[in-house]
Amino acid sequence: MKIYTIALIIIVILVGLPFYWFSLRPMEIRQGCFSVAQANAIEDTNPPLYQGSEDRIVRMQLQYQLIESEYLSCVQEKGYPN
Repeated sequence: MKIYTIALIIIVILVGLPFYWFSLRPMEIRQGCFSVAQANAIEDTNPPLYQGSEDRIVRMQLQYQLIESEYLSCVQEKGYPN
């Protein structure tokens, strides 16, 4: 009975570890990096600086570029290949 319990634990670890490493971990990295990049981009493009409708378009374009660059650097820093 004890051997079956140990075998079951080993099987769960052998199945669970690759699932975490190749599925859950990358998802957590991507979500965390996107949240940080988005927050930093919004903070860096302070809305009071951009008042008119044309300025809003410029701000949105700048935010997109900031999000993309910060996201890519964060993902690479965390060791997740794009």
